[in-house]
Amino acid sequence: MCFSSYFGFAYGGDHGIASTAKPQARVDYSMGGSSDGRVRRRGNAASGCKIAIVGACAGWSGGTLQQRWPSGLRQLSDKQPYSQGYRGFESLPLRQRAFTRRILGILIVKAFWGLEHKCGEVVSMESNAAAKKATLTRHRAAFNLWLLIHQTLEDVVVRDRDLRTSFARAVDYLFIQAFKSHGSLYSLCVLGHCEDAATIARRIFEIALQVGYLDSEEPQRENRGREFLAYFFHLVPKGILSNPSLTPDERKRWQELYDQNKPWLKFTKRGNPLPTWSGLGIADLATRLKMQESYDVDYRFLSNMAHGSSAGSLLGIVDGKIQITDDTAATPILVYGTRYMLAATEVWNAHCRLIKEPKMVELRSACLNFDLQQAARNLKNTRSGIRQSGTAMAGS
Repeated sequence: MCFSSYFGFAYGGDHGIASTAKPQARVDYSMGGSSDGRVRRRGNAASGCKIAIVGACAGWSGGTLQQRWPSGLRQLSDKQPYSQGYRGFESLPLRQRAFTRRILGILIVKAFWGLEHKCGEVVSMESNAAAKKATLTRHRAAFNLWLLIHQTLEDVVVRDRDLRTSFARAVDYLFIQAFKSHGSLYSLCVLGHCEDAATIARRIFEIALQVGYLDSEEPQRENRGREFLAYFFHLVPKGILSNPSLTPDERKRWQELYDQNKPWLKFTKRGNPLPTWSGLGIADLATRLKMQESYDVDYRFLSNMAHGSSAGSLLGIVDGKIQITDDTAATPILVYGTRYMLAATEVWNAHCRLIKEPKMVELRSACLNFDLQQAARNLKNTRSGIRQSGTAMAGS
């Protein structure tokens, strides 16, 4: 399957399914890999460690939130401009949980789902659950596609695989990054936060291009893998080594690691680190992969949404009011975000071989044959039904 087959926007169309969390062992993944070059799994997969696909909604559904950082100011600075220091960082998840749930519930349920729409359309929602269920219904086909791909990846991402080469480790690292981003598309789209979902889809696009570039020229694969992994060591001279708390042995060790990886680092003529590991921007990567058209259409559209540009805003204005949330673009973002994910998966699986070919054929067919026009018609019909229902309620 050609890598570029998954790219090429046809934005137009619009459309839900909660992921069934699967037991997952933690992956001991490091830049250098383990001594035998294979991913190690720690812990018992049956112990209940799960991928929290919808974890962002835990605070609304009564899930347990753990304190992620101690609240309050833990340390005073040497020179305080005021006699009494500030409280410092306030941990939001625990201290403001009830407030956050209440406020976000008002924004999502009242500000969007209960707004009056054109032609007297009124959608009355009693809870966040009802609001999310409505979004899932409208975009059922796209969420089904997302679920098919993500459940497959959940099953394979925790398996052992051969990572003895720099190229394999680089591709694996990028694959895991894309996998995590793909998982977050569900939560954002189901909440109607399509601008944020577009930002995540853009990230998957960028990762997929990097994976494609790593794989594009076989003689250069290992060198590019080394360049990708070595890019971390740009942090050493002015970052890690500037830490005064380093012991002499630690400082010596970091300097040795930097010297070992320096041949793979790229610098400007003035000796400054290049902004990317490859020395290429996203547009350059797209050109190298002969995917300039995808960059012009896909990436610009997603960037306009991510940057809050009026050119990319899909927050429809209804009766002169800007909507707080809008799921109009949920289907194309889910579909194309999933296609970018599968593009990266193709390269990753060609080397890891954890997904059998019949399953890959099924995933390719589902992604590439998804009918955006039919999904758009289904969305239009669904909204027409809601409008008629709302008119009937208003009449009664």
